[in-house]
Amino acid sequence: MTQSIEKRVKFKASVSYHQLFLEDLSVEHDYTEIDWDRSEVGTLPGLIAIRTTRTQSRVPVTVEILANAPADENLKEWDHVVECGIEVKSGVLSLTELFDAGNSASVELPPGMYHARVYCGALDSLVSDGTDMKGKDRYKIALWPGEYTKPLHTILKQWRR
Repeated sequence: MTQSIEKRVKFKASVSYHQLFLEDLSVEHDYTEIDWDRSEVGTLPGLIAIRTTRTQSRVPVTVEILANAPADENLKEWDHVVECGIEVKSGVLSLTELFDAGNSASVELPPGMYHARVYCGALDSLVSDGTDMKGKDRYKIALWPGEYTKPLHTILKQWRR
């Protein structure tokens, strides 16, 4: 199956307390209930949470909407890769942080059930400049239609801290 990218959006997303969320804002969330399941990725209904290496910063995030599942791919450039699922009720997913002030970036897609593959890269790139941590960590989330029927998360590549 060849990968057909229907939409690709690149963001500089705000991160707070090592957390970044891709969420349907029409669904109410209690962030304390996120199940991280031994991973840098956690979920709640209508939400995918990513544990970032930077605590307070802006990080590059690419969101891709695909017509179908990604073809077999080389995951060498990524440190951690996880598959999970998300239901999109509103037709909009927003990139938010823990204390988002409503200024979040968003991407439109048809309402429905989606598979998600979350890629985390350059996780070992953090260095301190004396006042803050700087890094080249980056994130990508690929979404394609279909109900996710596997366990809560499927770790395709595990990052070791």
